[in-house]
Amino acid sequence: MKRVVEPRARTGQARASTETGQRYTVTQLAERAGVSTASIKFYLREGLLRVGDLRADKRAYYDDGHLWRLLLIRSLRELARLSIEQVRKLVATLDAALARPNARFSRGKQKTFELVAAAVDALAAPHKLRAGGAHAKLRAHVHAKLRARGVVVRRDSATLDSLVDALRGLHVFQPELDVDVLDVYLDHLLPLAEAEVLANQARILAGPESALIGALVGTVLFEPLIVALRRLAHEHFVRQLYAGRTR
Repeated sequence: MKRVVEPRARTGQARASTETGQRYTVTQLAERAGVSTASIKFYLREGLLRVGDLRADKRAYYDDGHLWRLLLIRSLRELARLSIEQVRKLVATLDAALARPNARFSRGKQKTFELVAAAVDALAAPHKLRAGGAHAKLRAHVHAKLRARGVVVRRDSATLDSLVDALRGLHVFQPELDVDVLDVYLDHLLPLAEAEVLANQARILAGPESALIGALVGTVLFEPLIVALRRLAHEHFVRQLYAGRTR
């Protein structure tokens, strides 16, 4: 079962660059992260990456925290194909946890869950199909279906809205579809999600930062793998279907 590999260096905006011992010029940082210096400057301007240490040699130096943040941003952009705005929300959520680890998120597991929930919501795609009461009506049906299957869903979940939008889009091509179509997917995805969470429970319960990094890497970056495998499986079974008809 998959396990998320965490960096040794913390990723917080407030971390001083001299703490890690390893220092990089912007060119060295770009080479290590596999991005261009122009991209680094863009992320600096956008506030996705904190500024480097300017105290020596009249140039900026960067640390392993910068490197990990760049690798995370690159993965979110290139593998998960998230928009800059989605990455910005995720980075802001992560920095909020790191800036006040012993204050804002220290009152039990519920606060850590709220932090992870905020990260999950930041991943939700913009809603393009939401309109009038049609969305709200279907949303209520989907929410009821999930509850009937024992799935606890926040009523303000942005991901729930994404699911409703997906169903509304499918209705254009298959009007006969209703919320019962979700049962087939829930039958397979609930055991998968449970196994993944249980495999990483120590990391998830270790604290807000660990839980959030696990949510980002374990959820976002593994989704392209799942999607790619599903597409290959579809191709395989369609091929088998046509092969069976030609016998």
